[in-house]
Amino acid sequence: MPFDEGVRAIVLRTAALLLIVAFAACHENQPAARPDTPRLVAGVTMRDVTFRSDSLKRDMPYRVILPREIPSGKRLPVVYLLHGGGADYRQWSNDSDVSRFAERGLILVMPEGGSSYYTNAADRPDDRFEDYIVHDLIADVESRFPAASERRSRAI
Repeated sequence: MPFDEGVRAIVLRTAALLLIVAFAACHENQPAARPDTPRLVAGVTMRDVTFRSDSLKRDMPYRVILPREIPSGKRLPVVYLLHGGGADYRQWSNDSDVSRFAERGLILVMPEGGSSYYTNAADRPDDRFEDYIVHDLIADVESRFPAASERRSRAI
C-alpha cells in the first residue's frame, strides 16, 4: 500500500529533522578548537613536527621551541614538557612563558599525549604512550634537532 503524498512529506521531514538532531548531538561534546597563539620571546624559533610513532602505530605531532642562533656543532639539553588532561601539545607555548628557557639554551619539546597519562595502556594494546615518549619521540627529536643525546642532558 503506497503512501499518499502528505504522509510521505511528513516522513521525509521527520527523517531530515532526526538526522539534523543526531548530527548536532554527535558534535555537542566536542570542545571548540582553541586558537593557537604561542607566546614566544624574540630569540627563539618554534616548529611543529608530525612523525610516525612505531609504538602507537600512527602519526603524532609535537612542538619544539629552541634558540634561534645555535653555534655549529653545539648540542643542547632537552626538556620534555608534558601537557595536562584536556589539553594538547600546544598548551605550554600558548598558556605560559616557557619560551624564555629556550632563549637561555634549552630545546623545549611538547609532545601530544591525548588523555593517556603518558603510560602504556593495559586494555588498549595500540596505546603505548610510555614507549612512544621513551623510544620514538626522543629518537625523532635527536635526529632532527641539535639535541644532546646523553641521558643527563634530558629532563621531563
